[in-house]
Amino acid sequence: MCSFKEYFTLTLRISTETTKELKNAFIMLVEILENGQDPKLQANVGAVLSCVMATSEELWEYFAVQLDLVPVLMRALSGSEEEAVLLNVLAALMSAAQGGESAASLIAKEGTQGLVLLCQQSHYTHRILESVADLICQVASYESCRISLTQSGIGELLVPLLSIENNEIRVRVLLALGMLLPGCEPLQKLLASGKAFVNQLVVLMSSNDMDIKGLSRDIFTGLAKAHKEDIASSL
Repeated sequence: MCSFKEYFTLTLRISTETTKELKNAFIMLVEILENGQDPKLQANVGAVLSCVMATSEELWEYFAVQLDLVPVLMRALSGSEEEAVLLNVLAALMSAAQGGESAASLIAKEGTQGLVLLCQQSHYTHRILESVADLICQVASYESCRISLTQSGIGELLVPLLSIENNEIRVRVLLALGMLLPGCEPLQKLLASGKAFVNQLVVLMSSNDMDIKGLSRDIFTGLAKAHKEDIASSL
């Protein structure tokens, strides 16, 4: 029976050795993602990277920041139509964004094109669209990332997703818009002038889902205060 000190030392050594092995495996993982010939392997790599970056701050820093993983993940996202690949790569991007603002900033500056393309694809499953909206929410939670997101046009591209009969997607879209709208006058005016969007908000304000009801009401109230005439003409 080993003492607590011996157990702690052994655990630390294993953890350190495992960390080194994971770092050394990065090149191989990137090659699999970039290769794109085996979707099952790509999906597994996405899952591994998602878990690895969530394991420790050191591994997040190494993979997400030092090794510039975000562009690699975005290329994999844009280059696949396989649901498992898309979901796991999105999960890896979420882990990167949750780890800290520096990785989220990379997604906002370099990865918005891939997210924009995903938002435009109506044939994707609700699980994929929910994951996309979730990632946008996470990135938008950092104030420094919001300008890049709005400049990419992702705000207005989120709007059609509100018509999908899925409360999880709607909540995430409303959360993202609630973060993007306050600092973007052009987006405010664009949405306040959009009859389809304004009428969709009115419908959602009567939702039985309290989150949807509250979020849509807050957005409507904010737009009505800043763009009263546009809202009035859209009703």
